[in-house]
Amino acid sequence: MWSSMLYIFLLGGSLVSARIPDWIQCQSGSEYTIPDDKYCDKYYICKENQVIEKFCEDGFGFVPYEGCKLLHQVGCGPRNLLQEPKGNDVCPRMYGYYPAKEGCGHFFKCYKGIPELDACPPGQMYDEVRVECRHPTLDEKITCKSSWAERNKKVFLDSVQSVDDLRTMDNKQIELVPDPDAFKCPPMDDYPYGHHSRQPIPGQCKYFLLCISDGTKKLSGCPDGQGFNSKTTICEDARNIPGCESNK
Repeated sequence: MWSSMLYIFLLGGSLVSARIPDWIQCQSGSEYTIPDDKYCDKYYICKENQVIEKFCEDGFGFVPYEGCKLLHQVGCGPRNLLQEPKGNDVCPRMYGYYPAKEGCGHFFKCYKGIPELDACPPGQMYDEVRVECRHPTLDEKITCKSSWAERNKKVFLDSVQSVDDLRTMDNKQIELVPDPDAFKCPPMDDYPYGHHSRQPIPGQCKYFLLCISDGTKKLSGCPDGQGFNSKTTICEDARNIPGCESNK
């Protein structure tokens, strides 16, 4: 791996790097960045006629005009090379999101190589390719049912305030989120939110469907205490939406 230190030599009155590609030409009087043509996490800073080679932190990629972002947020395209990983068994790279061996929606958030265990809401799986929580398959539901039930009980126990609360614990059900693929988007959609529209899901107060202009669908939801108003297509106080008063 190349060192991030840059050696510059004075040749014929101009500053030239021993390792900077020939195609990098800095204009005088301005400071700006240029992405490397091979490495997704590498870029150059042009400053005062000097070219400075830089790498993003391990786990980030460089986005022109925006800077370094987590790799899953960067479309590297043909710039598909990356610096050597500096992480460990749990965090392959110093920063990012990585699946946990516990499965069933568990994942690690890595910051400076230090992992923090987190999880999707019970009833959802962690998708390490898309780096998001998704609806489970039938087999995953069967495999993870007991794990989700235990997590629901733990959350419930943490909020227990009386003996009556404990008596209802065994009757507490796992909340399985709706499968977006089970619902259809309008055939003629005007996408009022730019690239998507928001559609109600029958029988649901908390969740609603995002219909994306590229033909895909995603599930979205309102915070606790709020419900999706199908008339205004925004999340509002659930107490003001008929039939959603119990969405706490």
